Amino acid sequence: MTQRFPHITDEKGKGENNAAIQLFGRRFFKDQTPVEYLAEFLLVFASAKTAEGGYRNQFPKVTADTVFKYWPEDRLPLKFFSFFASSKLETRYRVHSEAYRTAIDDLKSRINGSEAKRDLSVRLLQSLFSGFVGVAKNRTWATQTFLPASHCLLAREVDWRHTNAIKSNPDSWGATMEFFDTAAHNFMARGGELIYLQLLNVFSDFHSAAIACIRDDKSYWHLGDDSQWQEKIESHLQKMLGKVENHIGDLASFVEKCWKEYRCSDEQKPSTLGWVPKDTAPEAYLLAAEMLNVVSSSHGSLQKIEFLQDLCCLHVLRTLCFRSRRLGADTEETPGFAGNYAWIACSREGDAAAGKTLAVEGYSKIEQMLYRVLRLSPGTDSAAAAKGDDHVYKLFRKLGKEIGLLAPPTGRNIRFVLPNSIIRLLVASLIPPGERIRLSEFYRRIFAHYGIAIRSTELALALSWLGNPNSVVAVAQDTSWFEDELQRGGFLIALSDAVSIVWNPYESEKVQK
Repeated sequence: MTQRFPHITDEKGKGENNAAIQLFGRRFFKDQTPVEYLAEFLLVFASAKTAEGGYRNQFPKVTADTVFKYWPEDRLPLKFFSFFASSKLETRYRVHSEAYRTAIDDLKSRINGSEAKRDLSVRLLQSLFSGFVGVAKNRTWATQTFLPASHCLLAREVDWRHTNAIKSNPDSWGATMEFFDTAAHNFMARGGELIYLQLLNVFSDFHSAAIACIRDDKSYWHLGDDSQWQEKIESHLQKMLGKVENHIGDLASFVEKCWKEYRCSDEQKPSTLGWVPKDTAPEAYLLAAEMLNVVSSSHGSLQKIEFLQDLCCLHVLRTLCFRSRRLGADTEETPGFAGNYAWIACSREGDAAAGKTLAVEGYSKIEQMLYRVLRLSPGTDSAAAAKGDDHVYKLFRKLGKEIGLLAPPTGRNIRFVLPNSIIRLLVASLIPPGERIRLSEFYRRIFAHYGIAIRSTELALALSWLGNPNSVVAVAQDTSWFEDELQRGGFLIALSDAVSIVWNPYESEKVQK
């Protein structure tokens, strides 16, 4: 039986028949977009954790038996203002169109100046906030998501039941309220909540045996003193969100106060968090170290948002593999990496045939592991396993392609690759700001955190796990493509033909207490 954090039981209809939820927590969902993993994580982090508004921007200490809730804002007035005019015509309800025109006129009346200046001011405001769109696609205005760059842009999921509204034909804004749904979790599907709960699990039991195994492992000596990780992550995340808030917060507040009658409800409703397996603490501990390096750097807030988005997605993929490996029947270990699996990476283009073939074989082994874990679970029948596939191996494939970790985007011979965006993230997350390490040490850290094998030393371990311990192929592996990418990014310094240094050029950012 999976030990859970918090220790809660699934309610009827919320996952008891879904093998993926039973093994991985509630829940990872195939259709959640990369930006919404981060948006949901930051929403939980920044929201009040008590009805009185306490524990904002924190990971509060909780017991395993806590039924944990948070109180997120819906930001519906700001979405209405920012996205309605550009949303698809067929998804706009007639009452909302009428209300929008009235609300715009009311907003203009609160702005000083001529009619032309008021019109221009409103258009500029709308351009500003619509420029922070994170996910639009074919969604109606209420279900679009802001880029989570500021406190004022963090919003809970709000679904609009358009078909039901058309059938019922409500004739006022107030009458349409019953067709806004804040409990569906279709877009913000709890993946970000799980990431938050994993970190909360770590910080609530920071001296657990599972974390001690990582601390005592010589492969993780580089993590150093972890005594202030939680405090520093909280401070830097709050500062990151506050930087953009300082520029647009008053404007967002102005819109929301003018349009307060367009909120979902006058009463802020809580959302109940799900649960994670307690044994995800080791990988969450690694995430905490990586996140601290990213948020404590002097990168701009939007660059940090980009890094954190990819980091959250990489961590979802890592969690699926860590957990599958623990539950699987495979006993082969990969020394130097606590996950005991391997992702064999090659360049996106121009690979030698051997390197590409190994990367394809490596991905196939990972997908087999993710496919089998549901079918090895006691009491799971074939129907339940098939239902869970969408949110395990199919999720891994879909999310991996979306962030560029897997190629090609369509077709066969899927393999692990490292695009420039992921390489920059590896530098930012595995090397503390301003520090320099040897290239050989960088290869080792990449493997120790993700099981990504690039260099011959780690590739030999990966091939052993793959069941193909061909050391000749490993020694001959070409890494010039990876070093060329580092050099193009300004991260690689060649001291001699034999020694190169990788450095994180951004210094540490100071946070005032």
